[in-house]
Amino acid sequence: WLFRIGHNNFVNHHRGGGRQIKLPLSAEIPEERLGPENEVLDRESVRLVIEAIHKLPSQFRAALLLRAEEGLSFKEIAEVLDLTEETARWRGFKARQKLMSVLAPELQPAPPPESK
Repeated sequence: WLFRIGHNNFVNHHRGGGRQIKLPLSAEIPEERLGPENEVLDRESVRLVIEAIHKLPSQFRAALLLRAEEGLSFKEIAEVLDLTEETARWRGFKARQKLMSVLAPELQPAPPPESK
């Protein structure tokens, strides 16, 4: 199923490429430049999410990836995983719930430094 996800992503990406209309950026929109610090933080955030996804049980991870990456409906997920639609919905819900519980400690703001 992992190969199929990759294949579908590739096909979807190339299928929609011809229909996209690229508009020039307006001079009114300020260009946001990320500094090295922001780029490192972004990469670190992506790494944390990927690690959290890998910590999910495979049954939940499959439902989450099919929904988030492939954009499949719960009915389609149920067909791919040979489940009922209700079970596919439940696994997607539990996957998000488990993902948030894994990421929750990382989302907490750092405590202020103590002054001595």
